[in-house]
Amino acid sequence: MKKTVLLPIIALLCAFVFNSCQDKSNDFVHSYFTDKEISNALTACLNVSKDTAINHLCVEDGLYANGIYKLDFPNELSELHNQLTEANKSDLVDSLVLKMNRAAESLGNDYTTLWAAKIKALTYTSPNQILQGGKTAATDYFRKQSELALVMEMTTLLKAKMATNGGTDLWNQILNCSTTPVTFDLYQYMAMKNADAIFLEMQKEETNIRTLGSHRVTTILETVFGE
Repeated sequence: MKKTVLLPIIALLCAFVFNSCQDKSNDFVHSYFTDKEISNALTACLNVSKDTAINHLCVEDGLYANGIYKLDFPNELSELHNQLTEANKSDLVDSLVLKMNRAAESLGNDYTTLWAAKIKALTYTSPNQILQGGKTAATDYFRKQSELALVMEMTTLLKAKMATNGGTDLWNQILNCSTTPVTFDLYQYMAMKNADAIFLEMQKEETNIRTLGSHRVTTILETVFGE
C-alpha cells in the first residue's frame, strides 16, 4: 500500500521539477548553447539588423522624406539661419539640406562595409547575458562598444561625398554669410544623426528577430532565438 501511495507523489514531484526548468524566459533551453554559438547568433542578428536599417534609409528619400531621420539644418545654428532668412537667402539652406540628405542616402554600400567590419570585430564578454537581455540588448551593446569609431569614419565618408556633390560649396557660401565666426562641424553632425538613425532601425529589427519567426532568416538565428 505504501508503494502505491508513493508512486503518484513521486510522479508529481518529477513533473514539478521538469516544469520549473521550462520557464518562460527559455533559460533552460538556452543553457545548452555554447558561448561561441550564442556569439555567432548575436553577430548574425546584428548583421541582419544592420542590413535592414541601411537598406531602409540609404535610398532616395529614405532620409530626406523621413520625418524622423531627415538631416535638417542644425538647431545649434538657428541664429545663422535667421540671418540667412532676413537676407532672403533661405534657399541656400534648403539646397544644403537636400545635399546633406542625398549625400547620406548615397553611402549605403560604404556604410554596409564599415558597419559589417565593426560588427565582425566585436567581442562579447558575456554573450548569454546579452541573449537573455532586453529586446534590443545586442544592438545596445554594439552601440556602446562601437559608436564613437563609427561616427569618426562616417564623418570622413560624408565630408568626401559632400565635396563631390556640391554640398561643401553651399556650406561655405552659408558660412560666408555669417556675421560671426562659425566653428560648427557639419559633417560630424551629419554622421552622428545618421548613426543614430541606423541604430534605432537596428533596434526595431532586433526586436522583430527576437519575437517573430519570419525575421529569423538564418539557421543560427532560428536555433538560438527561436522558442
